[in-house]
Amino acid sequence: SSEPSSEPSSEPSATPSCSPSSVPTESPSKPPGINLYYPEWTPGKAGCRNDGDEPEYMELDPNSWLSSTVESCCQKFFGGYYYDICMGR
Repeated sequence: SSEPSSEPSSEPSATPSCSPSSVPTESPSKPPGINLYYPEWTPGKAGCRNDGDEPEYMELDPNSWLSSTVESCCQKFFGGYYYDICMGR
């Protein structure tokens, strides 16, 4: 029978199943928790964000793109005049 039994068997099957028993799951999502800050340059949204939506190229090179604080992100990517704007001042 191709349907799974309602109880486990006491012995292994004589032959393994030929196909997966369920549909594959989606790709793993990011674990919940603290996200690092990344620069966002989109007009109207410019600044440092920590919403976990950083582009993949930033995830692949976190030392270059991700910061542990909003201050360090703003200083690195929006230094000078834009620092205060980045910090929301």
